[in-house]
Order: sequence, then structure tokens, then C-alpha cells
Amino acid sequence: MRFPLNETDYLGTVRFTPEEESGGEQIELYMPTSLQFGDKVEYENVGIGALGAATSDTVGRTGDTTKLQSYADAMGGDNATDVMKLGVSQLVSTFSDKAGAVARDATRVAPNPNTRAIFKQVSLRQFQMTFKLIPNSEQEAREIGSIIREFRTNMYPEEIEGNFGYRFPTRYKIEAMYNGFVLQNILTEPCYLESVMTNYNPSSHAFMKSGSGSQGFFSEIDLSLTFIEGKTLNRKSIQAGF
Repeated sequence: MRFPLNETDYLGTVRFTPEEESGGEQIELYMPTSLQFGDKVEYENVGIGALGAATSDTVGRTGDTTKLQSYADAMGGDNATDVMKLGVSQLVSTFSDKAGAVARDATRVAPNPNTRAIFKQVSLRQFQMTFKLIPNSEQEAREIGSIIREFRTNMYPEEIEGNFGYRFPTRYKIEAMYNGFVLQNILTEPCYLESVMTNYNPSSHAFMKSGSGSQGFFSEIDLSLTFIEGKTLNRKSIQAGF
């Protein structure tokens, strides 16, 4: 399946190939004006405390876990009095938040939570593509209808007989093409189709009549597709061209 039907109208295309044998037909659409690929990893803010900071900094600096500073070392030196005040303040804070606030006000010191950005996980990539489909013939109008039905069919899961559950929906391999060749710098892991938004006649009330005149077709359709990658990437994935 493809749109437009004339292959010479657009040399740049996006090809969607089902990964599963039961996933239906391959679909090829013209390259949209905006094709965005966003990579994202997640960090969380964690207060590791004074001892945690001393441990982390020592290991990070020396790389030797046998040279960790003890908690006594962290409390020593010219700052010992303030450290003791912090210890009292934190001890009082265990009774209630209000007691802790009173203790901090009385001692005029506040604990440093030593907040660090700690790596948490890699985010799954999402891709959104919008196509404006304007048929130039009845054949293209029918092809557009078939493409939309194909995408919607493969977005939904198949029900296991007896209503016991679902079989996973079809995954798509997405490839950016130019003149029939795959652009190697734009690759994805197999993706699930997360949403299909179809807007019929967004800027027109016109219809296209069939040759027999017994059926009409929408003259303009906006098709928005949102895909989500089936698994996360890692450093080797990027080095491999993803």
C-alpha cells in the first residue's frame, strides 16, 4: 500500500513494515515535513546525606572502596561543633516536623541534604507523524481508505478466544527512504502504533464522487500517527546506527 500512487511524486518516503507475519501489508507514505526523533533519559533527585556524600566523593575520586572515609572523619575538624548541632537537630526532627523546625531555629544550622542527580532509566522513544492525504483520483481515494483501515486494525490487539485476554498488536519497522534507499541515520526498534487520529475534510466541505456516482470520498484527510518503540536503546544501539 502506498500514497501517493505515483512513485515519482515524492522521492522521500516513510515505510512501515509489519514485524509479525499476521501484521498485514507494508505501507509507504510520503515523507512528512517534520520528522522528529527525541532521545531522553531520566534522572531522579536524591538526598544522599553527609555520610553518603563523603562516601560517594571518596570513591569517585580514588576509585578505591578501601579508602572510604568513616563517619567520624566526616564529623571531625574545625566544623565539629556545627556538625554536632546538626546531629541534635536531626535527632529532634524524628519526633515531628515542627520539633525539627524549632531545633533548626534554635541551633541556627540546617542539614545539607547533598542532593545528587542519580541516573534512573532510559525512556522509550515516541514518534508522531502527520500526513495530509489529498487524493487525485478515485483509486487514490480508495487506497487512502485502505491505509487508514490497515493502521487502525493493526493498532488494536486480537482477542484470545473465550475473552481470556489479548494477543499483542502488530509492531512496525519504520524506515525513512529516499529514492528507494533506506536512510541509515534514521532507524528505530520495532514500534507499536499507540494512536491514530483521523481528521476528515479539515479545511473543506468538498467530496470526490466515484466514477459511477453512487459513492463519494472525502477530498482531504489529515492522518496523525503516534508510535512508541518496543524497547529502550543503550549506547551500543546508538553506535549501531539507531
